[in-house]
This record gives sequence, C-alpha cells and structure tokens, in this order.
Amino acid sequence: MIMAWHRSNQTSKRLHYIPGGGPMLATALVASIADPRTFRSGRNFSAWIVLVDPKGYEGTDEAQHQNARSCCGDQVN
Repeated sequence: MIMAWHRSNQTSKRLHYIPGGGPMLATALVASIADPRTFRSGRNFSAWIVLVDPKGYEGTDEAQHQNARSCCGDQVN
C-alpha cells in the first residue's frame, strides 16, 4: 500500500533518489511535511529532522561539553 502511494506521488518519487534515502523515507517525509516552504533553508530542515544541531555549533568545544553533561550527568570542566 505504501509503495503504491509512493509510485503515485511525484514529490515522493523525486525524494527517493536522495543518497541514503529510499521509498519509505521519501513517503514519510512527504506525509510529515505539509508545506516545505516553511523551512528557510536546507539546514533549517535538517535541524527539524535532527540531522544537525539547530544552534549551529556542533563542532565546538562548548557543544562537546554540553553533550558530555547531558548524556552522563557529570559536569565537565
């Protein structure tokens, strides 16, 4: 049933060709996002699906310390 819907939807078929994606991911994205224009950029969309840090400083020492605190419960100096 999902594959039949995927084959009938042009947007889902276009998303299917994103590297690492496929028909199930494409169908889920199309079903989840009513209007893709609500995202200002690809980075904004990536933050929405939690591919990148929404604040934009995933590689800094500060972010690494915050991650260490949040997952371990310890204060990192």
